[in-house]
Order: sequence, then C-alpha cells, then structure tokens
Amino acid sequence: MNKQALAARLANLSPMQREKLLVKIQQYKGKSGKASGLQLIQAVDRSSTSPLSFSQQRLWFLDQFEGQNPSYNMPALLRVEGELNLDALLKAFNA
Repeated sequence: MNKQALAARLANLSPMQREKLLVKIQQYKGKSGKASGLQLIQAVDRSSTSPLSFSQQRLWFLDQFEGQNPSYNMPALLRVEGELNLDALLKAFNA
C-alpha cells in the first residue's frame, strides 16, 4: 500500500476508529500502562554461532555420512506475474 492510499484510508476513519487505532499504536510501542497483549520479537545476538536444531543436526550428519547425495535437494519453479517493485526487491535482498 502506498503512502497516498494509506493517508486516504486514515482520513476516512471515524473519530472512534481513529482513537482505537491510536490506542493500538500506543500499546504496540509500549507507551500504554495497560498490558498490550502483543509480544515483540527480540533481536538475537549474532556475534557467535547458534546451536543447530535437531533437523539441522540430522541433515549435517547425513551429509557427512553419505557424502554429496542430492536426495534432499528439492528443485522448484515459481512463476510470478505482475509489475516488479525493484526498490522492494533490492531491500529484500539487502536485508
């Protein structure tokens, strides 16, 4: 959704809807004294390596045991149609 469409939707809110939206935003930002019910995802320290999950350990073991076995390679083709938002694509790749 672009900025103009968002601005138009916000302008069309009733005063009651606008107040509810502001309360939700305050709860999300943690500025409200009430329990927000929203749990933010915490950033993880990436300065050291993370432990492997059980599934990752299993795949690592199989790779070590069997060598270069392509059994777990799953090729797929996905056709995407429509206009490409190049800025969004670049941001996604950079992230």
